[in-house]
Amino acid sequence: MRRLFERPGLTTPQLPHVSQTRNHETAFFHVPTSASPKKLFCELFNAAEPPRATSGGVIENGCTLTLPDAKVLHGVTWHGETLADWRADFHESASVQNILTAQFRGWWLYLSDGQRIHFRDLVIESDLETRQNG
Repeated sequence: MRRLFERPGLTTPQLPHVSQTRNHETAFFHVPTSASPKKLFCELFNAAEPPRATSGGVIENGCTLTLPDAKVLHGVTWHGETLADWRADFHESASVQNILTAQFRGWWLYLSDGQRIHFRDLVIESDLETRQNG
């Protein structure tokens, strides 16, 4: 299974539904079991005051990560010419709302609570398939 995500020459994993282009960026947010992923996604950027991102957009990309402690993170991808503004809005709003977030740097997933988890220790799911890496 690892071959699907780890090919020679890649510097980061290729995740389902995640675009890795110049004007797209992906992050992940934790959805507690008692919460609705769609509702939380809709509120995800609301606490950034004032919002910095003025062009582009954001989508829930259909990719989820299950951490070793069973927390589930949902993927969001923003696009546009001002990725830094989207990133700042995402992190500020999530922090204000106490939402755990994460982003990949290379093969490591860095969480906003200070944890670092290697890609091989995650379960990757999309709305089409499930992959266990390891």
